[in-house]
Amino acid sequence: MYLDAFIDVIVNEVVKRILNRPKKALVAFTGGSIGFTEGIKAIKDLMNDGWEIKVLLSKSAEYVLKPDNVKNLLGIDKIYLESEVTNTSNLYQDMDMIILPVLTINTASKIALCINDSMIPSIVSNAIMEGKPIVAARNACDLDDPTRKTLGMDKAPEAYKQKIRDHMELLKDYGINLVDVSQLYSVCVNTNNIFVMNKKSDTENKKVGNIQNIQNIQNRQENIGANFTKKVLSRQDIIRLANGNGKIHVKTGTIVTDLAKDTARSLGIEIIYQ
Repeated sequence: MYLDAFIDVIVNEVVKRILNRPKKALVAFTGGSIGFTEGIKAIKDLMNDGWEIKVLLSKSAEYVLKPDNVKNLLGIDKIYLESEVTNTSNLYQDMDMIILPVLTINTASKIALCINDSMIPSIVSNAIMEGKPIVAARNACDLDDPTRKTLGMDKAPEAYKQKIRDHMELLKDYGINLVDVSQLYSVCVNTNNIFVMNKKSDTENKKVGNIQNIQNIQNRQENIGANFTKKVLSRQDIIRLANGNGKIHVKTGTIVTDLAKDTARSLGIEIIYQ
């Protein structure tokens, strides 16, 4: 009995250290504007969580989005420009993830067709072959996006739209996680947690009793669909419980932070007071 309790303490500490280690991501902007503001907010949220971010602008993004503008919005001093970078491997080799907050039709089509004549498609191609997680906001390359209609860019014939949809399906087949920009933050967090666990060796997994299963058990024990006993429900609690049944029961009087409420809404999780 005491041995089981001791093992639980060790396992919980291992899981906590894995999930809390600094995450690293290469954030690559292409030259689109649809979803840009929301994408910036998602990246700032990741940075606030402690993520280490490298920002790369394509040549068209450098013209459309302006480096100084991106620096100011993110509150950073260093940005990498495609026009200046000479060694791309230094940009992404030690990154946990590639994030595309604004994926344009041009870049999406090049990636889908394996055309690597520019920097970001080439980086994504290498990430695909290395099995590195890639998360991309699809809004700028979605011909049915409502913003496109307000810009008067919804007149394309159906054959053209279908070709773009086919390219998007190919990206999914390549393992790229295409999401609405409103879900970019939460998907990046959950994708990274899963990837970190999967990277652990078989030996390490045996030592901790399979980290993924432990986290799922821990989630169930910490009241997914039952009572959440902490006094404050935070955004991190919502994210940690996101793989549950979609309901979190909290006691009346529990403090639910605004960020927790926003995250719960974006993940479709219902907070129930009892």
